[in-house]
Amino acid sequence: MPRCCVHLCDSRNESVFKVPENLKKEWEEALNMDLKHNSKVCATHFKSEDIKKIWESGTGFSKYTISLKRPKLKPGAIPMKVTSKSYLSISPSNGMKHDHTYFRPSCSFLDNNTKTGNILSSTPLKCESIQIIPDIPGFEVEVHDETKTGPVKVMPLFEDILKNHLLISTLFKWCSDTFNHGKKKVVSFYKLSPFGINYSHSIEKQIVITEDFDLFYHLCGEIFDMANMFKINELKDLYDISSLINEFDKIKVCYGYIINDEYQLLKSNFDSIKCVESYGRFRHANCTKIIIDEKGEKCKWCRRLYRCMKTKHLKNKNKKPHENVAVKTPQVLKCHGYKTFAT
Repeated sequence: MPRCCVHLCDSRNESVFKVPENLKKEWEEALNMDLKHNSKVCATHFKSEDIKKIWESGTGFSKYTISLKRPKLKPGAIPMKVTSKSYLSISPSNGMKHDHTYFRPSCSFLDNNTKTGNILSSTPLKCESIQIIPDIPGFEVEVHDETKTGPVKVMPLFEDILKNHLLISTLFKWCSDTFNHGKKKVVSFYKLSPFGINYSHSIEKQIVITEDFDLFYHLCGEIFDMANMFKINELKDLYDISSLINEFDKIKVCYGYIINDEYQLLKSNFDSIKCVESYGRFRHANCTKIIIDEKGEKCKWCRRLYRCMKTKHLKNKNKKPHENVAVKTPQVLKCHGYKTFAT
């Protein structure tokens, strides 16, 4: 049975539908993922009224109804971003606001003096003034005294991430890890770079999520601001996290050039502080890490570095050594039997 192409969907629904060419863009926007011509989406992601299971003909007493062996979609049907597993949809929106390179959750409370306030602020909370917002059941506030700020528990979504991080990472052939950084729990999703010399690896891409939903993007050991590059700007459930990893995975990375015998030969004639070596590869010190040109495999700085190294090597190779031409005076010529004429 063809598997549903939607991330994290392991539905056993036997009915799957091929992506129509005229609605491919609409389906991609609805599912927030790229679809291929042979991608198929199961019936779980469609409304029941969008699926035709019977064929009807005629009216009144002459009406015939036949059950279809293979259900069909009605024209113009658009899938929904839902998953079959209950744990993939139980997490409510926890009001995370996007701020530069990370997400930070925030919630509000009501008291007698002010209508709204930020629990994450340093303002002391009083026990008698706190009310849990009824439409956000995932948030709980604990206050032990009148002067101590109550800790915020943003647990449902983060607990789902802790339980299912291996499932999410294996979908994209990534790796994942959980650890404690100080008093905070942290989940890391990362992808390893291609092999270098002696089969050495380094972390190419990494997404770090803390329990209070600070989110960081790392690319080749450097932190990057990806806010303007991704469609996802608010994490609501595990599906959004998988979509975020999927978008990050598609970004082309400049790996530089492999350090081999040719490089050692070029390096002998080219001494530049702009050349940086790491994990069996070399790249320009100003390497952009991200490749914007879809056709290129290296960034413009690394291409320029390699071109300069080859040019200088060819110049040194074609350069002829200076010959020491001895000045032959009349006395030397006379010793060799040459006749000299006075000027």
